[in-house]
Amino acid sequence: MNPKKNQLYLVLLAGFIVGNCFLSCKKDAAPSKPDCKIVAVILGSNATSFTYDADGRVISKNSSTGTDRFTYNGNTINITSTNGTTMNTVKTVTLNANGLASNVSTNDSAGTHLSDIVYEYQGTELSKETFTTPLGDTFVTIHVFSGGNLISSQTNAVTTSFGYSADVPAQTGNFWNLSNLLQGYETVRAKNVLTSAESGGSISTMNYVFDAGGKIIGLNNISNGVLITLSYQYECN
Repeated sequence: MNPKKNQLYLVLLAGFIVGNCFLSCKKDAAPSKPDCKIVAVILGSNATSFTYDADGRVISKNSSTGTDRFTYNGNTINITSTNGTTMNTVKTVTLNANGLASNVSTNDSAGTHLSDIVYEYQGTELSKETFTTPLGDTFVTIHVFSGGNLISSQTNAVTTSFGYSADVPAQTGNFWNLSNLLQGYETVRAKNVLTSAESGGSISTMNYVFDAGGKIIGLNNISNGVLITLSYQYECN
């Protein structure tokens, strides 16, 4: 698994996905820009904040572990990760015609190549993910969709299964939306909100908190009896 995933995301996934699968639906138009954008994800005393450009694209992500800065050029996103004044990595993300990541190449601050992730899709449904390094490491994850939702991911002999709320459509603040936001590019485009994940006997459930207008303002994740509570702050047009 890509060791550079956001720390908050790793905490949320701990116990059922980390080490088991990589993270992303048919060729439809890209989803419309939401009226409200998440500007902060809060976990206890830690917060990850986001700023956006006039087109609604993320241009910076800030947390206690450092800052990611985003620049856009056609179908390419460059993500520069720094800690203070020290550059850590540079990611080059190539997007396909549906706005989904097809390749993510990572170099260190000296320009040394670290890894590649190649994403393959059936339309907009992620079907295969291949992670490689110059040292020869290769990890392949097979993803399966049904009814517009990612229902399983298998890496080697380890399978993670996902469950959904069929009557609640995917929206800003749901699990996959959050994971895409944290990694800085979109790979999973699901129809409904994710509510559960199971891997190797470990089960995790996601319960969403909604405001009076139906917007997701929080996520309670219970994994192996441990509760992780996230809250969101929004900027709305």
